[in-house]
This record gives sequence, C-alpha cells and structure tokens, in this order.
Amino acid sequence: MPFKAAHGIVKSTGLGFEHAYTLARLVEGGGPVSCRGKNSFITKPAETALMRLGLIAVDASSEFTQRYYIDLNVGGPLGELLDAKFARPKLTAREATERARWSAVATQDAFDLVATSL
Repeated sequence: MPFKAAHGIVKSTGLGFEHAYTLARLVEGGGPVSCRGKNSFITKPAETALMRLGLIAVDASSEFTQRYYIDLNVGGPLGELLDAKFARPKLTAREATERARWSAVATQDAFDLVATSL
C-alpha cells in the first residue's frame, strides 16, 4: 500500500518519491515514530519537507533520570527497631541524565492525502 500511495502523492504534490514513501509508511503505521537519532524512522530532509507542507507534526518530550544513594546508620538492637525514622539516613545525589525524545506524527491532511492517492 505505501508504494502505491507514494506514487499518487508524488503526482499530486510534487514531493520526491522518498519523502512521499516515508509519509505513506507513517500513515500506514499510525505513528508517532522517532525522528531523531540512530533509529529514526524519518530522515531530517524528509522531516523538514513534510513539516513545511503541514503533513507531519514533530513533538519533543524530556526524560530526566537521577540516581541517589542512601546510607543508613543503624545502632543498638537494630536501632531500637528503626524507631528514629531509619536512624537519620543520609541521601547522596549521584549521576543525572536528561534526554529529549523527538517524535513525528501524521496530521489529518496527511491521512486525507494518502487516502485520495490510493
């Protein structure tokens, strides 16, 4: 289906076949798909061309991860059974990573274009 739809998209919009095929695959798969990094579904030139035509929307989300280490000092018969709120724990922040995730999703215009191109 994407191959046939891509030919129709090329005829109606003048897009290159590679961009039209990418759009048809995106619409068929339903999205959202990754559009940045090694495993990206859409190349940057295709992303730019499809965004200019209003056929895809690109969104970013941020993921933040931080690790902590905790030191518990427990004395006496198990700190009188941990009566003093875990015997004053000491929290130490360690590594923190933040990552942006970029995803692309087809717009309603893209769905309509692919449907009329079949």
